[in-house]
Amino acid sequence: MKNLKLLLFFFSLSAMLVTASCSKEEANNEKVELGEIKFDRERIGTGQYVTASCQLPKDNSGDKGYEWTSQPILSFTTEIKNGVSYAKFFIPYETTGTIEIELNDKYNSLKPAKAEINVEKTDVNNSFWGDNLELTLKNRPELVELETVYCGKMIEYIKNYTGDSYWGYYSFDDNKLVEVSEIRNINSSKEDFWYINKFNLLIRTKLRYYGFTVDKAELINKDGSNEDYQHESTDNNYFTEIASELINNGAEIHIHAHNESTNLLLSALPNTSTSGTDKISYISKYTPRDKQ
Repeated sequence: MKNLKLLLFFFSLSAMLVTASCSKEEANNEKVELGEIKFDRERIGTGQYVTASCQLPKDNSGDKGYEWTSQPILSFTTEIKNGVSYAKFFIPYETTGTIEIELNDKYNSLKPAKAEINVEKTDVNNSFWGDNLELTLKNRPELVELETVYCGKMIEYIKNYTGDSYWGYYSFDDNKLVEVSEIRNINSSKEDFWYINKFNLLIRTKLRYYGFTVDKAELINKDGSNEDYQHESTDNNYFTEIASELINNGAEIHIHAHNESTNLLLSALPNTSTSGTDKISYISKYTPRDKQ
């Protein structure tokens, strides 16, 4: 009899716990849902500034505190406008793959909104081929219109190629990005071969960052003759000779390379437009693979 009473006691306690648990679950189910998280673009890439947005419930868009979070961690700049919460964030250049993003209220009184994005390495310099002008200007706000192209002075974006700024030029056809060029004028009071060493560093950095394969590397002399350019050499005497050909004799170096989406023409040219230590210009020209 005593054991029976004890059994009834535990049965009653279990029923109370189950009831409490169900009540808590029902309360969670009754929470007002936040809207769907949307993004200002279909493809999201490295080095881009992206804006996420989410419609807030009516009567819950004013004083209530909202918080955007992500995994891995990103930094958000947020605002609420016309009942919509906006979050602007930057995708680091080294970040690719899945990022989980969530919007919740700080008091946990609403069902959070969740979304996943897939970050790809961009085709070129923060952009994908075919991006329209509006989207390109979001990714590169320093661009301004100059006749038939958009250009701007930019800080070096490839992590292991440090220190230099450069001029970027973006061309569009039918409101689609079809060409990007980067021009670097290098200042140095060092020996001339240093210019070529710096150029070779740019070659290695571009090949590694974008996964380019070299198709042809050539030195074109002023008389039109050409020879293979040994960009993987470590002989500074060779590079001194090449630098002299460029600086004194008007020769040019052209590296032709490609990856799955992009053709690259990387050139070192004698700089005839300036004086002083700007002896050589490096020009990187990118075009889509379907633009032969």
